[in-house]
Amino acid sequence: MSPHMKGSITRFGAAAALGFLLAGSFAISPVQAAGEVLVLFYDRDAGVITSEEMRATSNNGGAGYDSDYLVDPASLQAIQRGPLVEASGQGFTFNVSDTPVALAMNWPTTPLGYGLVIVDNDGSGYSGGETINFSYDAAYDIRGRLASALAARPDYVPSAKFNEAYAEAQAILDSLPLRATAPVKGRAGQRALELFAVAYDALLAEHGPQRAIAQASAGLPWFGANIESTSNYPAALDLAASLTQPYGWVRLVFPASARPADWAPLVAYAKSKGLKILGQPVRAEDEPWLTPEQYRQRFRDFVTAFPQIDA
Repeated sequence: MSPHMKGSITRFGAAAALGFLLAGSFAISPVQAAGEVLVLFYDRDAGVITSEEMRATSNNGGAGYDSDYLVDPASLQAIQRGPLVEASGQGFTFNVSDTPVALAMNWPTTPLGYGLVIVDNDGSGYSGGETINFSYDAAYDIRGRLASALAARPDYVPSAKFNEAYAEAQAILDSLPLRATAPVKGRAGQRALELFAVAYDALLAEHGPQRAIAQASAGLPWFGANIESTSNYPAALDLAASLTQPYGWVRLVFPASARPADWAPLVAYAKSKGLKILGQPVRAEDEPWLTPEQYRQRFRDFVTAFPQIDA
């Protein structure tokens, strides 16, 4: 069952719930085997996205790679790489067992570019034969995660950018007719998904500075500090120690050129100031240039060199 239908009585009221259920009863979906999930893709103009077009869209033409994964809907731990198999008719399928899974893959969200879009059946995952209208279900799922993010940040003051994007996305979903076809739902879903992504991006960009200003005015300490260079590290760590107590965390981001020996004095000084350290042996921008073995070896080198690093 789609996430918006499953939670429809609490979200929209009984009348809207009945409408969605009626809409589902009139829809004609390709048949899939038990334990098999069918995933259908439509563009923002209600056109069917073929298997070749789906891969080209997800992979940014030939610049990317197949990014589809099955993940744990709660922890997002990867369970299976490349589960999608081209269906005999339209769309793709993936197999499921009794363990619920969510589908995650790169997908464009104009105007922000690509993001990891997760379809998780309103958080409960998929464990039986179902049909996913990818962009439509993704729009409802991101809306649910956005609601959770807002609930976890009661001090957030939404900006006009957030409010406008959220309201427009919700209006798109609300305006769908009761008997909307799958392509029409896909079109609305893609447009709503893009707007919810704008709203989510605004929340993440705006809440941190708002919280920092509120904490500063209240005299509350920072949780931690970020260190990406060994330049003038005593002054930087002295400041971190004074600003972050009683939490006292620093995140050390090691550039690709760094060797453990280069950072040993800084690590020793940080511990002498009573700071807890989170180490990041590979910067995000350096990761694409490392082979899997180079990536693992870098972690081995830094973990071995710095047993005193806390995380």
